[in-house]
Amino acid sequence: MAAVHQTYDVILSPVVTTPPPKIGYLSGSLDYDTLIDRLFDYVQYTVLYNITGAPAISLPLSMSADGLPIGAMFGAALGQEELLLGLAYELEEATPWSGRRPAVFG
Repeated sequence: MAAVHQTYDVILSPVVTTPPPKIGYLSGSLDYDTLIDRLFDYVQYTVLYNITGAPAISLPLSMSADGLPIGAMFGAALGQEELLLGLAYELEEATPWSGRRPAVFG
């Protein structure tokens, strides 16, 4: 990660691989192997930052056709939390998301 961030200040990726799964798809009642396979497939982009401890931020920058937020994840080098918070501030200024709510919000 340190080598990558010597070339790139910020890495952009999806937060998850699909829209939210149906209720029960990640149920704790599933057998361990099935649950772990499904979980790692769903959150594969976040694992790298969780393992390395490098900072990342998820921002709801888009909405699905169903009206659900779609997150964009930005990751940076160790110690660069300020960079990510500044980026989030700039993106919020450019395209505010604070007033957007999915239809299920009520």
